[in-house]
Amino acid sequence: MRPSVQNFATFIAPYDVIVWDWNGTLLNDAVHTHQVICQILKDEGLPLISIEEYRQRFGFPISNYYASLGLPSSGPEFDRVAHSYITSYRSFNQDLQLYEDSLELLETAHKAHKNQYVLSAAKIEDLKLQMSQFDILKYFNDISGATDIYAHGKIAQAKTMKKYFDTKGYQKGLYIGDTDHDYEVSQALGFDFCFSEEGHQCPSKMDLSKVAHVLANRGY
Repeated sequence: MRPSVQNFATFIAPYDVIVWDWNGTLLNDAVHTHQVICQILKDEGLPLISIEEYRQRFGFPISNYYASLGLPSSGPEFDRVAHSYITSYRSFNQDLQLYEDSLELLETAHKAHKNQYVLSAAKIEDLKLQMSQFDILKYFNDISGATDIYAHGKIAQAKTMKKYFDTKGYQKGLYIGDTDHDYEVSQALGFDFCFSEEGHQCPSKMDLSKVAHVLANRGY
């Protein structure tokens, strides 16, 4: 495994733009999300999973992840389960916290005059609500979220964002995320990838030979 990032300011020096994933990267919600999905599995009469198994199975699109758990992955039943999940998740919004180092990392990038953005599969309204709770919207040039609750993936958003970045003339970018899909997003952006290894996927899901940097020991 590549070494963890010890000096974030030095690490980000070559980049003029940084794009952050939200869930599992800045927001420490993997354990909470595991609890929500276990309640759904219980309600559906399916076997519960450990947090370790959750992090082994989680991925995008969410419909494939649901299928791996025996949950509906299409049609009206998928829609029903997806709404059940988001209702339960939202009910615990006030209990969620950022990673212990998230504010420090954002402030470090801000002081270094880096352009910062968020690119997330979360619905944009939920994203803005959560971020406003922590008073961190001020750190970002802009944020990009989904228009629905189904978490299909972020490639289309990334392609749109890349076109915008091209007009801004950014020379070198970094995408920071916690899943193998986030690596795919970084490639769509044409950015280096930094893996936050204590998020929704365990490191064994990631081909670390493709990862430029790792954020570790963040309080998972």
